[in-house]
Amino acid sequence: MRSLILSVISMSFLASHAVAADPFADKQWGLNNQGVPQMIDLDPLHTYKIPARAQEDVRLPSPVKAKNKIIVAVLDTGIAKNHPDLKGVIRRNESECRALVKFEACVADSDRKTCEKKWMDLNNPEVDQDKNGYPLDCQGWSLLGGVNAAGIMGRPDFGDDQGHGTHVAGIIAAEVDNNIGVRGLSENVEILPVQVIGVQPSEPMKPLSIYDSPQETGRESVTRSLGDMVGRGVIYAMRSGAKVINFSMGWPQAKDSDFMRKVIAEAQARGVIIVAAAGNDSTRALLRPCAYPNVICVGAAGPDGAFSHFSNFGSGVDIVAPGVNILSTYPESKRPVRFRSTLGYEFLSGTSQASPYVAAAVAELMARGVPADEIYARLVLGARPLKSNLSLVSGGSHEQGQVLSPEREIYKKYSVAGNMDVEQSLKVSVQPLIVPADKEKVEINWDRKSKDLSFEISFVNKWQAVDIGKVKMNAQFIKPHADAVRPWITAIKEAAPYPGVWQQNEVRKYVVMMSLVDSQDPSQSRIPSELDLTVDVRVGDAEARRYVFESEVVVSVTPEMASSDVKTFNITGMPRARVSFLPLDENLDNHPEQRDYLALSQQNNTWQLWLVADNGNGAYTAVGGTKIRPEGEADNLREQVLTRLDLNGDGQSEYVMGILEDKSELDEPEASPMTFYIFDKAMKLLETFKYSAEVAPAPYQMYWQKIGGTKRPAWVGGGKDPSKKRGLKERWENPDNYEKPQTRFYFLNEKNELKALEEHQGYKIIDVIEPRREQMVAGRVPVLLAKNQGTEAKPSYLYNFAIAEVVEGRIENFMELDLFAHQTTYRNILDTRVDKVHALDYGKDEFAGSFWFGEGLNRQQRLSVFDNKNWELLDQQLGAERSQFDSALWVRAVFAGLQRKGAFVLTNSEIQYHDLVTSRVVSKSFERYTFFPDMLMTNLYFPLTLKDARDASTKIPALFTTESSELSRGVKMLVPVFARDGSAIELVSPARLRFKSSTGCRPMDTPVFDGVKGAHSFDYYCGDKLLRVNLTY
Repeated sequence: MRSLILSVISMSFLASHAVAADPFADKQWGLNNQGVPQMIDLDPLHTYKIPARAQEDVRLPSPVKAKNKIIVAVLDTGIAKNHPDLKGVIRRNESECRALVKFEACVADSDRKTCEKKWMDLNNPEVDQDKNGYPLDCQGWSLLGGVNAAGIMGRPDFGDDQGHGTHVAGIIAAEVDNNIGVRGLSENVEILPVQVIGVQPSEPMKPLSIYDSPQETGRESVTRSLGDMVGRGVIYAMRSGAKVINFSMGWPQAKDSDFMRKVIAEAQARGVIIVAAAGNDSTRALLRPCAYPNVICVGAAGPDGAFSHFSNFGSGVDIVAPGVNILSTYPESKRPVRFRSTLGYEFLSGTSQASPYVAAAVAELMARGVPADEIYARLVLGARPLKSNLSLVSGGSHEQGQVLSPEREIYKKYSVAGNMDVEQSLKVSVQPLIVPADKEKVEINWDRKSKDLSFEISFVNKWQAVDIGKVKMNAQFIKPHADAVRPWITAIKEAAPYPGVWQQNEVRKYVVMMSLVDSQDPSQSRIPSELDLTVDVRVGDAEARRYVFESEVVVSVTPEMASSDVKTFNITGMPRARVSFLPLDENLDNHPEQRDYLALSQQNNTWQLWLVADNGNGAYTAVGGTKIRPEGEADNLREQVLTRLDLNGDGQSEYVMGILEDKSELDEPEASPMTFYIFDKAMKLLETFKYSAEVAPAPYQMYWQKIGGTKRPAWVGGGKDPSKKRGLKERWENPDNYEKPQTRFYFLNEKNELKALEEHQGYKIIDVIEPRREQMVAGRVPVLLAKNQGTEAKPSYLYNFAIAEVVEGRIENFMELDLFAHQTTYRNILDTRVDKVHALDYGKDEFAGSFWFGEGLNRQQRLSVFDNKNWELLDQQLGAERSQFDSALWVRAVFAGLQRKGAFVLTNSEIQYHDLVTSRVVSKSFERYTFFPDMLMTNLYFPLTLKDARDASTKIPALFTTESSELSRGVKMLVPVFARDGSAIELVSPARLRFKSSTGCRPMDTPVFDGVKGAHSFDYYCGDKLLRVNLTY
């Protein structure tokens, strides 16, 4: 699965239909807010106006022409260097420009490689006269080219075909009073374009010591990831004299780069101030480099002076600046979407637009003589408090509109400082400023035995020295609900003896002591893993500043781990070869609680397999060593089916491995065949057969139908008619054998021939309903059928539905339903997505039916849940809590039992648990990143169930992310907490279940279903043993 690391932090909304031609400065509310509402289009159907508060802008001071201009490096997509509003403010190296003209003339008459050998040779006296090591850098540098003849990555000739960097540059320094377009915040700036974004980056780079030479020698091992490109861009900016660097981009912690961190630290050591965008996902999960120490992290505000609906927030965000509907420069070669008056300008929104306002302000303060070590403090102390959001007004600019009711505030956004005020920052008097020194989450290791825990937090004094006696701190864990569980703070003390005076830029560490008070047995504590410590810091008589320190409690999994909920299985007979452990996670026999594994040793197309099975005596035994040789390109082979089932009804289980040869990524994609290998419990190969997938593609989820004394794969999906015979006329008229795919019930018969069922009594098969345990064991596949209520000539939008079972290649137990067609609950589910319902009642069934979902009204998801045992239907509309600014995107999981029913819904910015019994909704930040494709994020959250330590009659629904996904430290669960009245009150990640594997153990990732005994467990492979951790909360 590929991770898209690029995060160009720009959210764009459609602006008003037309704006005044020239000048455009009156459209720049961020510089001069006159109280004019700003238009945003949240989606194609919803246009809103955000009311404005006059003067909620950056508050420009009276202009001053500085003696020297400050170089601001814009690390971005490049800049349209000939833009009439920018060409006069871009830094030029005239000697390099003269040489670049000659190079470009050479390229026009010859090949580029020949010209590079001459004009990028540092020994050529006509190039690199500024001695920064980059030949021909007339107006900046692009890191997107390969290594040139000088051994340096990049090239000097570049533009901006995306527009993002050009927009950022205009916010900073578009020319002032030139009778053209817009103006920038500062007149005392030169822009240094550094192109680091243009193509999709690859994997994160490897750790590397930093040195600031532009030469690529010694960097061969550093891959060309985003951090790789950006790190080289920072080196170029440093060597070219930049004093401020703006990053309107970012990447997550999991994709962070040691190289990048060292480069940033080196730049800061040389006095360069780094400004970065916080991100547009309405979360506290900060991007990098925003989370790095001493980087000024910028959130976005709207024209009402409040946090924008999309802006990231938290104590890692230092300051807020305008970021909604910002008009700035844009490449004249690109057609603007939102600004229709002329080419060369565009409205964009995002923290990408807020960050350059702050970068420009930093440069302006520098130009006016403010020392670099005062700038952060002045910006923070001079900032105005954030306002509350004003109610939106519906309708476009030509409509009167309707004032909408305010949304319920499900969490309060906050930051270190409020809205940037440049004028006030110049007037601030010298004073102490105590702020958090580290923005990263603190990891707290817990052995589940200790009642008392501690962790360190750190503060830094950013300005005037202060007597420590004047600094007062008060800390607490704030409960969101009376029934919520949090630790008790017992003390906060200095981590070491410190002098009586806290000096400027001095970092001091404090130890937070806390105690678990909710349970006599600490291992049963229900504290959440993610703890928010609220600290109020007061200096003298000044108003206290509130900060929130984020921490995560993790439980290390070691080979020696022992507890009442941990079962140890010794493993015997394991091969000495290096093997991967593959869970047989599809158990279709009468032993759902039994988890077996395959150990795989793979060398190209030779696969050696051992069955590692539960021998029933509290241990696992490895048997086999069978070799198979799958056909196809080794890199395209992957195991897709791992199943245990009683194939022939003799009471003995067989083991099936289906290996897919993925041909979908070939230059000319082909059908991806799957080869099935069937083994007995001694790993003797009993049978092998191949499915070509030429008629219908093999799905990820297969079911097993009883047919001809055996069981064979079956599924519902799109494809061709396998019974169709091609005659001469057909071959002549349709030589490519094109056939419009139709939904059918496909299955292999006992001869491994592909067959299909499509209709029964006028009903078409449209889906498989998740089978009950007895249906799985018997090889009976339940299906849902639909019949249009109209005619072929005049079809209706209404359908009738029925259920049936498929066995031995035929329909049995057919029954029409009225559940989906009732007057008040009519549901057309043909164009929806389907998934399994997880059972919350104890028993042999892991699943309790199927659910369908699809987009409904008002950006909601319409959910239909079908109980395959009692034939009951639950139908509801599930929407985002912040319905004006958010949308329900996906129903990730549904759970059902006699007492509890619930669904996890993913929105743009939250994970929400909808209690389907009480209609109560609890939310938690999605902590998603805009560089991740939506589907990737949804697929990295998986459903499972937990035993309820307080109610033995039902299970608890949960989602989890695997440890190997690298989305968090260890495995992370999201669990609804139920109050005494049974209603959900918050969504937490339980600390006692926040497992993180240590040396010697690795997670199996796939949960183990405990059958009638419990809910789910996690397995950890620890060399000669397997640890099974029962999941109870």
